[in-house]
Amino acid sequence: MSRMEAPHFVWKDEYSVGVRAFDLQHAKLIAAIDELGVAIAEARGYRAMRSILAALAAYTEEHFSTEERILQRYSYPDVAHHLTLHRGFTQSVARYSADLQASRAVLSVAVFRFLKNWLEGHILTADMQYRPHLNGSGLR
Repeated sequence: MSRMEAPHFVWKDEYSVGVRAFDLQHAKLIAAIDELGVAIAEARGYRAMRSILAALAAYTEEHFSTEERILQRYSYPDVAHHLTLHRGFTQSVARYSADLQASRAVLSVAVFRFLKNWLEGHILTADMQYRPHLNGSGLR
């Protein structure tokens, strides 16, 4: 089987939300999604993808919990909507994980694209919306 070129997802400065803890967590999420892309390109199989996706899901939960706690602590006005976005993503990842666990056919490149596009879009839109509020409250 020939190897495909790995789809990549790497940190860019434009992803910085101005809160160091969140930027570090976002960079770790991006690296995990990138690792999934490499595993797909190397045709490592379901076991590797299940493992990477499980680790990504666990770290995503940790990040969302941290972000949500901070948004609530700093009284971010759109926190309820932000939590709804997080829940939708968590449910999608859970569905992909369940499909992989059951060895159901999952288009792995499509999973990678979904994860990359969702996280990139979320950071650049929803997360950037809280930046002025948190930075204005002194959080960096």
